[in-house]
Amino acid sequence: MRLGVLLALVLASPALAAPTPYRVEVQGPQAPVRAGEQVEVLFRISIDPGWHVFAPTSNPDAGIPFSIAPSTSNPFPAFGMLVGSPAKPHQDPFLPPSEIYEGSAELRQVFCVPAGTEPGTYAMKGTAGGQACDPRICLPPVDEPWELVVTVEAGAPRAALAPCPPAADPPATAAKAALARGPLSFLLAAVVWGLAPLLPPGVYRMVPVTIAYYS
Repeated sequence: MRLGVLLALVLASPALAAPTPYRVEVQGPQAPVRAGEQVEVLFRISIDPGWHVFAPTSNPDAGIPFSIAPSTSNPFPAFGMLVGSPAKPHQDPFLPPSEIYEGSAELRQVFCVPAGTEPGTYAMKGTAGGQACDPRICLPPVDEPWELVVTVEAGAPRAALAPCPPAADPPATAAKAALARGPLSFLLAAVVWGLAPLLPPGVYRMVPVTIAYYS
């Protein structure tokens, strides 16, 4: 299936220098938020007539879905999935069924302001984009940079603004748990997990043969 997408990109080579047939406008919260609250960012997509953009829920084998990629330096982590306008079903004769946007669409992504964030202004950055197609060609996906400023004010999180769920502690691995109990427990766990790969039937039967060969 991906071969069809690559073929479409090759056929699009004469149009590589053409401007992107869609534009993305980003809008953040208009009022200050507080630590522990959610920040909803709106992505408005305006698509030129005759073109379509693949929705985030579309089959990637039919075309590269629209997506956002927050910068690794973002102060607020993304929470949940990118959701928005209902997509239109689309069927290309040579590709799997897909879901597309035509004309315009609005997508929303929720970010969480971590508890303990100091009041002030914070810059949120990232990229947004996807693959655009018309009845003849599909252009390579383009990721456009976006940036907005969010103001954090002092105060407790407000229930009406959908507070963020508390951050879950990362699960402790067996090695970390054993190390916390002392070096002897860690060495014992290392020996046990080192012998574990010998347990599958196709492996442990070969252990005597291997020992006999090298002895």
